Amino acid sequence: MDKNINDLKKYFNFDIFADIYDKTREISNSFQSIISLLFKKSGFKKGDRPIVLEVGIGTGMVISYLPNLRNLVPKYIGIDISKKMLKILQKKYKNSDLEMILADAYYLPFKKDKFDLSLMVRAVHILPRWKDAIREVKRCIKDNRLLVIITGGPGKKILNKCPSNDKYLELREKYGYPLFYYGADWAEIPEFIKNELNAQIEIFEGTYSVKKSLKKSLIEFEDQSMTWHMQVPKNIHDEIVQELKEFLLRLYSNLDIEEQQLGYFNIGFIKFNKSN
Repeated sequence: MDKNINDLKKYFNFDIFADIYDKTREISNSFQSIISLLFKKSGFKKGDRPIVLEVGIGTGMVISYLPNLRNLVPKYIGIDISKKMLKILQKKYKNSDLEMILADAYYLPFKKDKFDLSLMVRAVHILPRWKDAIREVKRCIKDNRLLVIITGGPGKKILNKCPSNDKYLELREKYGYPLFYYGADWAEIPEFIKNELNAQIEIFEGTYSVKKSLKKSLIEFEDQSMTWHMQVPKNIHDEIVQELKEFLLRLYSNLDIEEQQLGYFNIGFIKFNKSN
């Protein structure tokens, strides 16, 4: 692993919050439809045994949806840079043939043309060399097979749209610590795919709605081991959380309610023609 990965771990230390990752990451009910759509777009048929790679598998939130795909059971390989994430994943799927490998996205430990499908779900926004990561997937994926990238909308990154998140971003700006990510904004990806990799990309955009308790949201804002909170000194972080709590109490009167959040997603279905 190179210095970029070490720098990435400084602010996005997945080992630190591996134990709470599943509790603090919510996927909408519509995600099953997205997973079904991507397998439909892949062109696999009943009885096929595609080899699937997930880059940044984490604790297996994506693969948890696969048992609902009745007509297809792929061979699934996941890579991640967090040993602790992979240990949690291993406990979840100890009786399965899921293959888990400690590796980073820039140097995939596979021969070329190995995979029929690769997934990068909410990963490119934290990869400093995201272009290199996509090139690595291209090397490992078969000609005219599919890479699927799923991430937030342009400029919106990962945080859902709601008063608590909007105020948090405003306070970060106020204190001089605007939220930043190392990797790609979605708006950069299609141009790179088309112009630099000479590949085809089909894009789907959408939104989803979830409810989240204000108390749970505040607990997550208070926890400085969360990825984006580590970018702020503790004293400033504590002031931001206090102001956020006061704002939410003024807005909602109490914290015993659920806040409606609007999420954004973009999906890119990418096919590489290596003969070009």
